[in-house]
Amino acid sequence: MAHKKRRRTAGSVFLKIVKIAILVVLIVVLLGVGTLGIATINIVQNAPPISTDNMNAMLTENSVIVDKNGQTLEMIQTEQFRKIVDIEEIPDTFIKAVVATEDESFYTNIGVDPKGIVMSAVDNFVAGGIVRGGSTITQQVAKLMYLSDEQTVQRKLMEAYIAIQLTEQLPKEQILEAYLNRIFLGQGAYGIEAAAQIYFSKSAKDLNLAESAALASVINSPSNNALYKTISPAAVEPEDRVVGDVMIENQRYVAIYNEEQEERVAYVLSRMIDQGYITEAERDEALAYDLFSALNPPERKANQVISYFSDFVKDQVV
Repeated sequence: MAHKKRRRTAGSVFLKIVKIAILVVLIVVLLGVGTLGIATINIVQNAPPISTDNMNAMLTENSVIVDKNGQTLEMIQTEQFRKIVDIEEIPDTFIKAVVATEDESFYTNIGVDPKGIVMSAVDNFVAGGIVRGGSTITQQVAKLMYLSDEQTVQRKLMEAYIAIQLTEQLPKEQILEAYLNRIFLGQGAYGIEAAAQIYFSKSAKDLNLAESAALASVINSPSNNALYKTISPAAVEPEDRVVGDVMIENQRYVAIYNEEQEERVAYVLSRMIDQGYITEAERDEALAYDLFSALNPPERKANQVISYFSDFVKDQVV
């Protein structure tokens, strides 16, 4: 009898513990929902006004001084080296490379992609490093246009909210154009046109598949994946593959080929195959392309002979 009583007592204690645990979980869930609801209200109330009339209005762009024949005499560089181009001037190969690696569901998602976040986490875990971001292209546009790089939950929620608003108000092509004119691609280049000039001394519209994949590979980490790195002449090692000399603000640097980015280029091409954008034969041809020889960094300096005249023009414009 006493044994049965002890069993009932133990059973009732266990049941009581289960009830308490369930109650605690319910309280936590309710508090979480309430907190999320309050946070959502605050985000909607405090979100910056979204103007989609001119997505490029907030971008700085370089000015150019030309002679009477239209020849460039001097490029006046802003803090961000950029030349804005229309989506029609951006090669399809580059667009597909970016979508394949940065946001494969771009054309179908609502501005955010929960599935993509999970998949990027899995890919990064398998790779043992960051090979794929969790934010959509639209979220990145939202951050670049309206928000800071602050790593907080509220900022990420605000980013998602703005991304959804942008998707509702804009066609995908306009969002993509805004993104491709804003992204930083290393070596001071902002946007695809500036990057094509900085790395290959050509217009973006003239990029081939290999060059497009190479530039798309930089987005993930511009400091690590830049196609070449500039160092002082005294720092050059015998094993370095020298691309050429670069003059930046009348200071000479040596451009060194970044062999480490080749693995990232191969990853971009593999993602393009996975998405059905290219064939294996096209991938193999792009991998065989001599990217080192294709690199052709331009000089970035003012022509001292015409500095007096260009200074006069600048003063007049101001």
